[in-house]
Amino acid sequence: MKAMTDYIHAKGLKAGLYTSPGPATCAKYEGAWRHEAQDARTFAEWGFDFLKYDWCTYGRVVKGKTLEDYKKPYQVMWEELKKLDRDILLNLCQYGMGEVWKWGAEVGHCWRTTGDLDWRAAACCRFYHMVSAMRNIGKMPSPAPGTIRTTF
Repeated sequence: MKAMTDYIHAKGLKAGLYTSPGPATCAKYEGAWRHEAQDARTFAEWGFDFLKYDWCTYGRVVKGKTLEDYKKPYQVMWEELKKLDRDILLNLCQYGMGEVWKWGAEVGHCWRTTGDLDWRAAACCRFYHMVSAMRNIGKMPSPAPGTIRTTF
């Protein structure tokens, strides 16, 4: 993995990877559940710059639906990433639950505000309703300057 990220960086690009705070990713590969510190260190050693952290199976291990439940897995990984000597941009992929645009900057760099977009009309309607809910987005917080030490 390190050789691959070195190759990507030599081309002037950044390297990213994907996992889940749950026991498995959406594709059923091993997730970071209960291995957040180890995974964060490994991702840094490999030279990654970006982590898409997808809720996926985390809903199986947390039964609550409070704001704290939605924040917790991202807070855990965020704290681990902040301990590293390498900057890794944390992308919260949790489909807009708990109005992530209001609190995402507390536990990550960027966030997803909807479920998967696809050709089905139902997905388009979900997107429309989410955008409608965020019509005051200009009043919402965004990642603060200086939360990332390097330029992406």
